[in-house]
Amino acid sequence: MRPLKAIEEIGGADIGQWSDTKLYNVKYTNVEGKLIDLGDFKTLNKAQKVAYRYRTGEDSAKPKE
Repeated sequence: MRPLKAIEEIGGADIGQWSDTKLYNVKYTNVEGKLIDLGDFKTLNKAQKVAYRYRTGEDSAKPKE
């Protein structure tokens, strides 16, 4: 398994960078405590934008009322 070095934490989302690539990975912990891998992104800016979408702790899979 390739190591993932921590970059920053935004709300419930963690941004890391794979040691062997220039890809940034975003993982999100939802309100039930489940870890969801949101994917790899080519730029830190894109990874930050995705992480900010989840910073409130809202789970995008749940419909908003």
